[in-house]
This record gives sequence, C-alpha cells and structure tokens, in this order.
Amino acid sequence: MSKTRTITFSATAVLLIALIAGKLINQAHGDTAEDAYIGVIPVSGFVLKTAPFMHFVEESGTLMGRRESILSAESGGQIEQIFAEVGDDVRQGQALLKLDDELLELESERALIAYDKAKLDFGRVEKLYNDKSISESDFEGARLGMKAAEVQYRFAKKTYEDATIRAPYTGTISARMTEVGQMIDRGQPVFQIVDMQQLKLPISIA
Repeated sequence: MSKTRTITFSATAVLLIALIAGKLINQAHGDTAEDAYIGVIPVSGFVLKTAPFMHFVEESGTLMGRRESILSAESGGQIEQIFAEVGDDVRQGQALLKLDDELLELESERALIAYDKAKLDFGRVEKLYNDKSISESDFEGARLGMKAAEVQYRFAKKTYEDATIRAPYTGTISARMTEVGQMIDRGQPVFQIVDMQQLKLPISIA
C-alpha cells in the first residue's frame, strides 16, 4: 500500500470515529435533558391577604337577670300592707310589705325604756364605785344589767324592723306569693326580685 493511500485511510477512520463519538455524546445530552424535564412538577400558588375573622353562633335561650332572689319573712304575723306588685321597679331599701307590727313596736319601746333605766342605774352605781362606797361585785352587777337591757332592746328593735320587708337591691319584682290579711311564718317566701340592670343569656355551645 502506498503512503498516500495509508494517510487517506487513516483520515477516514478518524473522521468516522469522531462522528460516532459526537452522536453518542449528543444522545447522552439529550437523554439527560429529557430526564431533567420529566422530573419537574408543575405547581401553582396564591398570595395570602389579611381579613377579619368572623364566626357566628346561633343559639336560643332565656334572658336572666344578674341576680335573682327569693325574699322571705324575717318574722311571722299578719300581712297588713303590700307596697309592690309584679313588674314594679323598686329601689334598694324600698318597703315591699308590712306586717301588723303594733305589738312589736310596743315591745321595742318597752325594751328601750328598760335600757335607758339600766344606763341611769349604772351611772349612779359607777359614781358610788369611784367613791369607793360600793363593792366591785355590785358595780359589775350593774354593768352586766345594763348590757343585758341593751341586748334585749336591740333584739326587740330588729324584730320590729323585720316586720317590714324591704328590697335588698334595685331590681324588678317578678313574683308575689302573698295577699293582704294572710298569716305568714318566719322564713316563708313572699317576693321574688330580679336585678335587670345587667342581663345574661345562658347557652351551651357544643
């Protein structure tokens, strides 16, 4: 084989090898790009915006006053006057009902007189004791007698005052359980009062 033919053959072989290698490289690059494209997952999104939170609950119930009380008689007797009816708005301390309290008033006055006399007696005894004219036991007896008269007067006075039932707070009369002329006992319910200045609605939320 001549030198010229040898060079031509070698050049042809090198060119063929280069073409094959280039094709293989391009194919490899193509496969990699395709694989990369297949691995891409399309996604979508949105922009968050602030908004007021509102939640509605629909329930039914019964409006109630902040306070509800059953008023009972503090002493027994016959009802003489009733000053409030159902639905009336009353003030704290307002008289609602009055028993026949004539005897209770007389007893309170008698106890006051006895207490005043005991105080005068103690004043005289105290002066004698300071002058060392009586013993300490006589002085203590007079002092204890005055205290006993005071307790009796305070008890009689409270019993007389309890014959008039008054509103414990400002509210509305929601029930009346008595009538004029009725005899009631101590502790017997006579009125129901509701504080309507603030209302509440009890409901249950599951």
